[in-house]
Amino acid sequence: MGRSAAFRMFARLMSIAHLAEHQGCSATDAREALRAKTSAHTSPTISRRQFLLAAAATGATPACPAPPPCAPIPLRRTFAGA
Repeated sequence: MGRSAAFRMFARLMSIAHLAEHQGCSATDAREALRAKTSAHTSPTISRRQFLLAAAATGATPACPAPPPCAPIPLRRTFAGA
C-alpha cells in the first residue's frame, strides 16, 4: 500500500486508539499524549528513494562476486566413418 495521506491518517488514528486502550484513557488524552511525544522526539524522515540514492552514491551496495569463469570446453572433431 502506498504511503498516501489517507494511509498516514489511518495509521495515526490506530496508534491513538492503541495508546488509549493500553493506558485506559480517553481518545482525546491519548491524542494529546501522542502529540506531545512526537513533538518532543521528532526526527527527520527520509524517503525510500532518498535512501536508495544516498546508498548508491556512497557505494554501500553489497558487493556481489562475479561468477567463476567457465572453463573452455575442448573441441573434439569427430569424423563420420572413422
